[in-house]
Amino acid sequence: MPAFILPLIAHPFTRKRFITLLSIEKITKDARFKLWKTAYLMFKEHFVLGVGHGNYRYFYDDYIKRFPELFVRKDLWSPHNSFLKMFAEMGIFGGLNFIFIYIMLFYLVIVVYNKTRDYKVIALSLIGFWVSYLFQNNFNNLMFIPQLNVFAWLLTALLYKAYVLEAEEEF
Repeated sequence: MPAFILPLIAHPFTRKRFITLLSIEKITKDARFKLWKTAYLMFKEHFVLGVGHGNYRYFYDDYIKRFPELFVRKDLWSPHNSFLKMFAEMGIFGGLNFIFIYIMLFYLVIVVYNKTRDYKVIALSLIGFWVSYLFQNNFNNLMFIPQLNVFAWLLTALLYKAYVLEAEEEF
């Protein structure tokens, strides 16, 4: 890896590009931060109930008219952060409830990992999945991709079912 990175940094164009990637000014002007700020403003102004599930994209136009510095694209529909999206659309109660559901799924996998003997490898892989999945939702909207969610919930449910069957056999 160093043999690949060092020549890139040595070249003036790639060195300049690399340095601008680490620039605080560039980061704060980044489109993603503007989208996050727009979602935060929606949440702040509609704290209790939010703007309504799925309505971020409809309210986005109003917010970029009121705050032109947050403009990214006219047809943008997502804040690229599942947690901010939920809080903006469903308010404090819906957002906390949403997070609680995912934390309970993660907790369920940890409990199964600690109490099972036959499914430790599967549970450990699901723990890794849930950690990366929940982290990645800070930068994307994976929670709103149905195919991925069905897969995640089904794997967690199958693990839980196997754990319950194992516990019934012992009992």
